[in-house]
Amino acid sequence: MTTVEFRIANYGIVSLKVYDILGREVATLMDEMKGPGTYRLQWDSRNLPSGVYLYRLRTGDFQAVKKMVLLK
Repeated sequence: MTTVEFRIANYGIVSLKVYDILGREVATLMDEMKGPGTYRLQWDSRNLPSGVYLYRLRTGDFQAVKKMVLLK
Protein backbone atom coordinates (compact mmCIF):
# COMPACT_ATOMS: atom_id res chain seq x y z
CA MET A 1 0.00 0.00 0.00
CA THR A 2 1.13 3.52 -0.79
CA THR A 3 -0.26 6.59 0.97
CA VAL A 4 -0.78 9.85 -0.92
CA GLU A 5 -1.60 12.94 1.14
CA PHE A 6 -2.62 16.34 -0.22
CA ARG A 7 -4.40 19.53 0.79
CA ILE A 8 -6.84 21.63 -1.21
CA ALA A 9 -7.94 25.19 -0.48
CA ASN A 10 -11.25 25.48 -2.33
CA TYR A 11 -14.35 23.41 -3.00
CA GLY A 12 -14.32 21.80 -6.44
CA ILE A 13 -13.65 18.74 -8.55
CA VAL A 14 -10.43 17.02 -7.49
CA SER A 15 -8.66 14.63 -9.85
CA LEU A 16 -5.72 12.52 -8.69
CA LYS A 17 -4.28 10.11 -11.26
CA VAL A 18 -1.15 7.96 -11.40
CA TYR A 19 0.89 7.43 -14.59
CA ASP A 20 3.80 5.18 -15.44
CA ILE A 21 7.03 6.67 -16.73
CA LEU A 22 5.76 6.33 -20.33
CA GLY A 23 2.74 8.51 -19.55
CA ARG A 24 0.14 5.73 -19.48
CA GLU A 25 -2.54 6.14 -16.83
CA VAL A 26 -2.35 3.24 -14.35
CA ALA A 27 -4.81 4.40 -11.64
CA THR A 28 -7.42 7.00 -10.82
CA LEU A 29 -7.35 7.59 -7.08
CA MET A 30 -9.92 10.39 -7.00
CA ASP A 31 -12.18 12.19 -9.44
CA GLU A 32 -14.96 13.85 -7.45
CA MET A 33 -16.18 17.01 -5.72
CA LYS A 34 -14.34 17.76 -2.47
CA GLY A 35 -14.29 20.61 0.00
CA PRO A 36 -11.27 22.37 1.45
CA GLY A 37 -9.09 20.23 3.68
CA THR A 38 -6.38 17.63 3.92
CA TYR A 39 -6.93 14.22 2.34
CA ARG A 40 -5.05 10.95 2.66
CA LEU A 41 -5.61 8.13 0.17
CA GLN A 42 -4.40 4.55 0.28
CA TRP A 43 -3.33 3.22 -3.11
CA ASP A 44 -3.11 -0.54 -3.55
CA SER A 45 -0.17 -0.75 -5.93
CA ARG A 46 0.56 -4.46 -5.57
CA ASN A 47 -0.35 -5.18 -9.22
CA LEU A 48 2.33 -2.81 -10.52
CA PRO A 49 6.05 -3.43 -10.78
CA SER A 50 8.62 -1.42 -8.88
CA GLY A 51 9.63 1.73 -10.70
CA VAL A 52 9.12 5.45 -11.14
CA TYR A 53 5.57 6.77 -11.37
CA LEU A 54 4.06 10.23 -11.69
CA TYR A 55 0.91 11.45 -10.03
CA ARG A 56 -1.10 14.47 -11.13
CA LEU A 57 -3.36 16.45 -8.82
CA ARG A 58 -5.84 18.80 -10.53
CA THR A 59 -8.38 21.03 -8.82
CA GLY A 60 -9.86 24.20 -10.26
CA ASP A 61 -7.05 26.11 -11.96
CA PHE A 62 -4.35 24.35 -9.91
CA GLN A 63 -2.32 21.42 -11.23
CA ALA A 64 0.74 19.67 -9.80
CA VAL A 65 2.72 16.69 -11.05
CA LYS A 66 5.04 14.86 -8.67
CA LYS A 67 7.34 11.88 -9.05
CA MET A 68 7.31 8.85 -6.77
CA VAL A 69 9.30 5.64 -6.60
CA LEU A 70 7.48 2.39 -5.92
CA LEU A 71 9.66 -0.22 -4.23
CA LYS A 72 8.55 -3.73 -3.40
